[in-house]
Amino acid sequence: MTHKKILTILAFIAIGTPLYATTGGVIGPKISENDRSFQLRNTQDPLTGQIQTRLHYQHSLNSRLRPRIIMQVKDDDDVEVKWDYIRGELMWQFLKSDTLNSAFRVEYNTWSDERKPEGAIAWAGQLQLSRLMYAQINLFSAHNLDDLDAEPKLKYRSRLNVKASDAIGFGMETFSVRTSWKDKTNDQSHQVGPYATYRANKNTSIMISALVGLTDASDEQALRFMVKRRL
Repeated sequence: MTHKKILTILAFIAIGTPLYATTGGVIGPKISENDRSFQLRNTQDPLTGQIQTRLHYQHSLNSRLRPRIIMQVKDDDDVEVKWDYIRGELMWQFLKSDTLNSAFRVEYNTWSDERKPEGAIAWAGQLQLSRLMYAQINLFSAHNLDDLDAEPKLKYRSRLNVKASDAIGFGMETFSVRTSWKDKTNDQSHQVGPYATYRANKNTSIMISALVGLTDASDEQALRFMVKRRL
């Protein structure tokens, strides 16, 4: 077993307790060499009616590197649609195998409001548990680029996926954010919920999911819809 596989296994073992979820998803570390795809994501809060819509395009450079550009819009209090943020990403898959896959991702975020530009580093891991089941885990460290001495925002995401058929899958996801090491549990954001996926054909797939908040700092509910189209 190589040192890369050992590091990935240790990361899975070490994560036992999660540290907000909008249109963000759990990162899959696998990169396809021929990936040229668009994805549309829509999230709605059933209680407030607020809608956020995100469009991204990703274009693999090879079987290890994949850049992505993202733009998100949202409705504000006046029910007007405006852009929320633009983000650039670059992912590097450093481990490929039948059982373990792992990648790092760097991000740069610029916002439409008073929020400061943000840079982030993320790790994504996938462990194949059986022929029909896998687990994914993500860790993020996000930093205010105007104040590098400030505490980073820590994010944790996870997914357990079950393959029901060649076209259908389902499972559970978690999304968590810790903005400070001093945060009490109720001041952190933790969401969990089920999802289902459907592959209409080799180029088009659909995902629907629902999330509920577990703490006072979490969004109470969110309904999510995603469509991915390969070119």
